[in-house]
Amino acid sequence: MKRSLLSVRDADQQIRTAWSNVMPDIAASANYTRNLEVPVNFIPAVIFDPNADPNELVPVAFGTDNNWQGGFTVSQTIFSGQAFVGISSSELYKAAQSESMRATAQGIVTQTRIAYYQALVAKEQLRLSESQIERIEKNLSDARKLYEQGFTDEYAVLQLEVQLSNLKPQLTRAQFGVQNALQELLDVMGLPVQLSISIKGDLSTYDIYTNTV
Repeated sequence: MKRSLLSVRDADQQIRTAWSNVMPDIAASANYTRNLEVPVNFIPAVIFDPNADPNELVPVAFGTDNNWQGGFTVSQTIFSGQAFVGISSSELYKAAQSESMRATAQGIVTQTRIAYYQALVAKEQLRLSESQIERIEKNLSDARKLYEQGFTDEYAVLQLEVQLSNLKPQLTRAQFGVQNALQELLDVMGLPVQLSISIKGDLSTYDIYTNTV
């Protein structure tokens, strides 16, 4: 699921990159000049004094000690077939990745439901094994009392002892089955399998049509 999410984010980045090819480009520039000596020009003095000698020239400084210049330019691509093909392709790629992520999420939900159902089955098998052993142990206890009182023979007691002995390995397998089913459920949900969890519900309340308990 994380890989699918990263693929969608990568598709978003590709779309932004594709659109950047048709967005305006703005460039700024700045220039600074320090004039150690301001340029001096000579102009007729009569400009400043009508009574001055027409041939007289006076020095006039033009400029400043510090000169700042700045500007910016904006350029816009009117049409670029390659750029718009790139945009279309990147959007199609994102749509495909989004659909893939949706399918992945749906698959995880389905796998989780299956793992949960298997855990319910394992839990029910364990309950049945425990119930059987409890019943046989009670019958064995009663049979021993009857045998001690002379109301039954030893064979009845031995038969129940054999049944109990045969059921104990089934109980062990059922216990391991529950443990494995819970670990499988944790693995499907992306959780550490070392976590200790228990599940609620049982098969008698499980709705096979709505997958709810």
